[in-house]
Amino acid sequence: MALSDRYHAAVGRCTNPRNPAYNNYGELGIEVRFSSAEDWVNYILTLEREGEIEDLDVDRIDNDGHYERGNLRLVPRAENLRNKSTNKFVIYRGQKIVAADLHAALVADNPGFKLSRSATAKLAAEGRSVEQILATRPRRKRK
Repeated sequence: MALSDRYHAAVGRCTNPRNPAYNNYGELGIEVRFSSAEDWVNYILTLEREGEIEDLDVDRIDNDGHYERGNLRLVPRAENLRNKSTNKFVIYRGQKIVAADLHAALVADNPGFKLSRSATAKLAAEGRSVEQILATRPRRKRK
């Protein structure tokens, strides 16, 4: 998607009540604080990045903040998806991580851990402690 298209998509999310994402952006008061698509593109091109710009997403650093200078960065899609307001977080080994990432951390630290990725994320999103998740036995597979 061209950078100017990303600008117009952001404007739509923030200003058009018929946009499917409006309730997560415009309804919350989030604004696009660039005077034009050209202004947006010129700013985005000044941001540090690794890799080709086509492979990166424009991400707001502070999800409660506006689309404005100082609150935008270019990141890979996977990283952008970890900066969503709908993500559930857990504290694991003193660090705040996305619940969906807990499975990989538990498997790395507990080789015998058998719960699936989705079961782990579900339990974490429900507010179960890491100790409770580790103690949960996987369901038996039906034959």
